[in-house]
Amino acid sequence: MADVVTARKRLELHAQQLRPAAAGIDEATPEALSWRAALETELAELDRQSGELAGEEARLRQVVAGLELRLRQVLARRNALMAGYEAARARVEVGQVLADVRARDTELLRAVQDAERRVAQTRAVADALEGRAASRGALGPASDEQTRREEELLWGPATEEERRPPRDEGGA
Repeated sequence: MADVVTARKRLELHAQQLRPAAAGIDEATPEALSWRAALETELAELDRQSGELAGEEARLRQVVAGLELRLRQVLARRNALMAGYEAARARVEVGQVLADVRARDTELLRAVQDAERRVAQTRAVADALEGRAASRGALGPASDEQTRREEELLWGPATEEERRPPRDEGGA
């Protein structure tokens, strides 16, 4: 578009330079009349070309304005897409965090349920042992073997190390 504007300006400048020359020609001689007619024809042609270039310049300005509008629309669309992408990425991150929290909650829930099951089991075994002890009170003291079996029921089987009697640490 700058080339069209520059060409139009050159034509207008050239026409401005020719107009005083055409006006200053003495019409007395046939040569002068011919020269003046040629200058007027050239001026008319320059005016016509200048008008065409002005029309082309106006058309190009409209095209540029349309392109600028489309560019703004594309940029707005790109910004909207980028915002949508960022929102989707944030949703994914939140989803991952929530999944991690749910997994940890599930693990914690399982641990609590396991602990509650163990407590209930221990309570049942303790109640059973208490019932035996109460009934044994009338029968006399329990044997070591009977006590060991009752402890295994309560706590599970003992390891070999747990079965050994404690050593005297006082130095023998």
